[in-house]
Amino acid sequence: MLLSGYAYHHAGELPQYRKLIEELFSKKLLKAVVATSTLSAGINMPTRTVVISDTSFKKFDPLTKEME
Repeated sequence: MLLSGYAYHHAGELPQYRKLIEELFSKKLLKAVVATSTLSAGINMPTRTVVISDTSFKKFDPLTKEME
């Protein structure tokens, strides 16, 4: 995927992998990155287009087994 210029970025990935994706993206070596809000958390990236699929954020609470 990376060799084709596509990547994903989320909190469940190893920090080294996330850093690699951030560096490749900042150098404009990736065509597209599918990411959770982790990529936007304090990072200024050179992005031409952003697609936001959902503006509501619901968090699952494992103790109550309900969405917050």
